Amino acid sequence: MSSERLERYEENLKSQLRDLEALVSHTLPSLRGDELRRYVRQAEHKLEDAENEYSQLQVELKRAPRSFQQEYNLSMARYKNELNSLKRNLISYSSKSARTELLSRDDDSTSFGATNDGYDQVLRNTEAMKRATYSVHKAQEISAETDQIADNIVNELGEQRQTLLRTRDRVSGFDAQMNQTRSLLRKIACQTVQNRFILIAVIIVEVLILILVTWLKFFKK
Repeated sequence: MSSERLERYEENLKSQLRDLEALVSHTLPSLRGDELRRYVRQAEHKLEDAENEYSQLQVELKRAPRSFQQEYNLSMARYKNELNSLKRNLISYSSKSARTELLSRDDDSTSFGATNDGYDQVLRNTEAMKRATYSVHKAQEISAETDQIADNIVNELGEQRQTLLRTRDRVSGFDAQMNQTRSLLRKIACQTVQNRFILIAVIIVEVLILILVTWLKFFKK
């Protein structure tokens, strides 16, 4: 895994998300008609590029150590949520554009006398309905992806919780061993002090015996 390449993908993704956010939040709301449709298509292309960048970032992360992946999990979930939010907004604008186009064409077609014109109108209306249906399907896909992301985050947090619990158990076991070791050391220290007093008492007794023997040897005569 190249950390420089990973950082480059992440920076590109952040930049694309900022551009999309500006386009969707500030530019599209003020547009109507053909201009709105043109900018929606432009935003859809930018969103596709951002999703490709996100996929590349995912590929790079799969090559990284697991500990490194865990650090990025929340960031990746945040990026995915931003992409899904932008996608939902684009779907809304796309549906709005399709409905506006459909209604405007219905208003413009005051007569259905010419067969070719009427047939073309039906085709255009059908195409607009297809786009609206596609938008609904994309919204459903985004909802499913969001649920999957939430499930993955919950599973990852569950694994991290298990890891923390195992670590806590190991630390608790280590503390118990340390307490046992301290207790053993205190017992050894007490025994050492006792042995020292016993040794001093033995020495004193031997000295007294030596003095007594000496006294008996020299003063008994």
